[in-house]
Amino acid sequence: MLASTFMDLVVGVDVHFEMVPMPAPTPTPIPHPFMGMVGDLKALAMNLIVSNVVEMAMAGELSPPKGPVIINMMPATNTGSWVESFAQKTWSSYKP
Repeated sequence: MLASTFMDLVVGVDVHFEMVPMPAPTPTPIPHPFMGMVGDLKALAMNLIVSNVVEMAMAGELSPPKGPVIINMMPATNTGSWVESFAQKTWSSYKP
């Protein structure tokens, strides 16, 4: 089974439409490399709060709070976790 954790590396290609100067500017799909790392501490805190509130509501009694799921000594991610890009600027060298 596949699982992701915080601080996992993400590598991919984003395709953006850019205006390429020709006799008539034409939107052209241009690939841009993407490198980033999974890590959204606000989402981790919110997920811990929500999971503990739901557990208390379903159990009908107070129980000690539970921590995050740990995979290889790192908190597991869930659907909606953000990936922060390493690049602070666009990779495109073309400036209109």
